[in-house]
Amino acid sequence: MNDEIYKEVPEEFSLQQVRPRFYFDLEMTAKELVQKFKDGIAGESMPCKGEANETYATLYFPKDTRHYWSPQLTLIIDETEEKNCHVRGLYGPRPAVWTMFVFFYALIGVAALFVLMIGGSEAMLGKSAPILWFLPVLIVVFLSLYYVAHLGKKKGKPEIAVMHEMLLKILEIVPNKG
Repeated sequence: MNDEIYKEVPEEFSLQQVRPRFYFDLEMTAKELVQKFKDGIAGESMPCKGEANETYATLYFPKDTRHYWSPQLTLIIDETEEKNCHVRGLYGPRPAVWTMFVFFYALIGVAALFVLMIGGSEAMLGKSAPILWFLPVLIVVFLSLYYVAHLGKKKGKPEIAVMHEMLLKILEIVPNKG
């Protein structure tokens, strides 16, 4: 197999990325890749479990070994030519964790919007606007939530390395170190 396909996969995933991404091309059909993925995750010694269909695959840790911050890998498989496929990978939190954080961020944003609307209206009318004191509180809550998410991402980073090594092993990809 061509080891140059690995060149687009970063060796070290950055904590600055919200959801680390990578992509590569393989000289096999999407159907062959999915079958190879299914065969690979069926092994007893594999630390991760997964699911796959014609264009989509997911890799995750089993319930007995995962924690709240355990990541999952989502693969989108596009067939490009007769015998080639393009694989896009995305590491991120499980959907329940991702949804919770999006919900809280949206809640903080909506609260800030209402505080600004009410406070701005009162200030324009020449009245006292003590509700504006909630804005710094909302900013502190937002930054605290962001910090918690960053700590969780940091805790899950070693598991990303395990998943990535497992993916490379399943797909028989040799890293290009040069």
